[in-house]
Amino acid sequence: MFFYDFFSYSGDTTRPSIIYCPDDIETAIEEGLETNGTIVTWNQPNATDLSGPLNLTQSHKPNTTFTVGVTMVTYEFTDTSNNIADCSFLVIVERGTFDCFHYFIFFIFFSFFVE
Repeated sequence: MFFYDFFSYSGDTTRPSIIYCPDDIETAIEEGLETNGTIVTWNQPNATDLSGPLNLTQSHKPNTTFTVGVTMVTYEFTDTSNNIADCSFLVIVERGTFDCFHYFIFFIFFSFFVE
């Protein structure tokens, strides 16, 4: 027996449209500071839908502290008809070093501009 509930069917089968999704983010932490992590920020993804407001679920927010490694950040936009569009990007945090070249540039900058 087939039962069709006319009142619960909205007819909307179109997913929300992602307007903006960030590219992968790469950053480095100075050696010795890895346990503290580093704060990473980004412009939040955005989406639109003709059926009205969207519900947003996100795995991380901007200005979150990340430790060394690779983390996938996911945003999921759901419209009133439960159509879903998602945006995902990677936050890659690597161990960095303050090598001799960067130290030299740092020294020269402060020698000329900070006296």
